[in-house]
Amino acid sequence: MTGGKARRKWGEGSYRVLPSGRWEWRISAKVGGKSRTLSGTADTEAKARAAAQRAKVDAEAGRRALNRAVTLGAHLEGWLKGRDGISDSTRRKYGDLLRLHVLPEVGALKLAAVDAATLREFYGRLREGDQARKRRALGYSSRRQIHNVLYAALGQAAADGLIPGNPAAVPGVRPTQAAREVEPVRAFTRGQAARFLAVADAEGERTGQVLAFLLLTGMRRGEVLGLRWEHVTLGGATPALRVVVQRTVSGSRVFEGPPKTRHGRRTVPLSAEAVAVLERVRARTAEEHAALYPEDPPSPYVFPSLRGGPYDPSNFTRVMKRVCAAAGVPALAVHDLRHTFASLASFGGVRVEVLSRILGHSDPAFTLRQYRHLYPEELAAVSLELPPVPQDDEEETGEALGDLLPPEAPAPASPARRKRKGLQA
Repeated sequence: MTGGKARRKWGEGSYRVLPSGRWEWRISAKVGGKSRTLSGTADTEAKARAAAQRAKVDAEAGRRALNRAVTLGAHLEGWLKGRDGISDSTRRKYGDLLRLHVLPEVGALKLAAVDAATLREFYGRLREGDQARKRRALGYSSRRQIHNVLYAALGQAAADGLIPGNPAAVPGVRPTQAAREVEPVRAFTRGQAARFLAVADAEGERTGQVLAFLLLTGMRRGEVLGLRWEHVTLGGATPALRVVVQRTVSGSRVFEGPPKTRHGRRTVPLSAEAVAVLERVRARTAEEHAALYPEDPPSPYVFPSLRGGPYDPSNFTRVMKRVCAAAGVPALAVHDLRHTFASLASFGGVRVEVLSRILGHSDPAFTLRQYRHLYPEELAAVSLELPPVPQDDEEETGEALGDLLPPEAPAPASPARRKRKGLQA
């Protein structure tokens, strides 16, 4: 037939102009073994055909059609609400990062419009800050945490078919640490650690004993403050404790829950010094409890407050400053006690893989890179201690060097030579 309308191909869909001038499209797709009709509108016929085919492919692949009206902020808030497998403190921390830094800057952008260039520009603004808007510059650690949140959220959007790919996964997007931002590991020397320990573990220094135990075990502050007597074994050949609970701070709230990773859930061996601290703590708390609250049950916490409850982790910053001043040592941060433990233990010969397990790290290389402080005596001139070279080998050993080598075998005769000598087979 000529001059008639071309027959529409099967699976191509149907298209018509609406009174408004927009094009309506309808197309069938196999979803879950059943035929399903999809529809929508577009400005032109070409856009309608493209949208129909894209919707068909997405539906049959199990993906939702791209919603270009969704903003990045709306997606991030929905992603955080539905996020499983994270603790309450982590959820609160993610929410604070989004509320303070992400949503005010890029939350209004359309999700489909966010690309690698958008993220690089955003991270650059975070790095430089904005004095006119009273936004301080963020360090590498904060920028990296924000990137990790966006990486996870945008990855979920890509998996759901909301965007074609994860722009945060593009090479060169992840924030990097400039050389000027890299701070050396801060740790006490052996002498400084000894003076700090003596003051922290002084008689009656309740909060100081927490710091002493941090130094002697390398544990995190929240792990020590969440430690309970039921998780401690002081008797037997190998005193140890199990890290089961930790206390963390997010904003103004304190959360208590299990460690975040399987490496954080671990057994920590206790040295004789650490055991002695625990025994003094137990004796003191039992005496105080009997004198002040004899009718109440004893506190389950190893390091309780005077009322028997757990300490707030944020209270120890000023305690650390006070003990450092009394001991006459540099005013380090509480977390630097963990660095000190790692550095002194490694200096004393503890293998890095053992140290990494005690600290709860998943990678020994991370332990060396982030927690190992090199002391000046380690950086002194290294001698290979090679033996002296003899002046005359023959006089020293009674044998020439050639006498020590096996006799050289004669070179095999060539075929022509063997033939002349009658040796050819």
